[in-house]
Amino acid sequence: MCGRYYIGSEDDSLEIRQILTELNKRYQERNLPLNLARGEIFPTQEVPVLLAESDEAIYSLASVNGVKPVAMSWGFPAPGGKRQSIINARCETASVKPMFRTSVEKSRLLVPASAYFEWQKMPDGSKQKMRITSNEDELLLMAGLWRLFTNSKGERLLAFVILTRPATSEMTQIHERMPLILNSDLSELWLHDLEAAQKMLAEPPGVELSAQAVR
Repeated sequence: MCGRYYIGSEDDSLEIRQILTELNKRYQERNLPLNLARGEIFPTQEVPVLLAESDEAIYSLASVNGVKPVAMSWGFPAPGGKRQSIINARCETASVKPMFRTSVEKSRLLVPASAYFEWQKMPDGSKQKMRITSNEDELLLMAGLWRLFTNSKGERLLAFVILTRPATSEMTQIHERMPLILNSDLSELWLHDLEAAQKMLAEPPGVELSAQAVR
């Protein structure tokens, strides 16, 4: 699964800085509220995501190179008024589950991150927090799905989930699941090509990652 990830500060990746700068600028120009989380990201926080240019989000922002940054809340509201949000969707079942099926077809996105966190079970039964990053020190682009929700008060919420896949052989020692992470070429296809996106769900691409123990 993916229950925490990290968005770097100003001394981290150039790509993250550019996304945050552009998003803040565009929301300020339109006098739209924006309260982006930084550092370690938790479910329900508002964070930057990347949509295809053709996607119609609640806030209409111009795109850059066919992709536009938008602020969204991490986690779909749980059915029946349950407290815990739904933060992940499985690649294996997203295309058929009613909660995610339409989003697979029409509302795919990318979640930029500097790293994600997972907890590895140790021989003594304790759990060690692991920070997982790209082997090439690149930005992580996690595939996700989004929806627009409206509550009983008429308030609207843009929310997303992160897709997870079976862990690669290198990552299984840490956890059996991991985010669906895409390189730049596959990321473009994920946003713009439904057939290619469905193939990625059925056959998740290879990815090289590094893990480091953290407190």
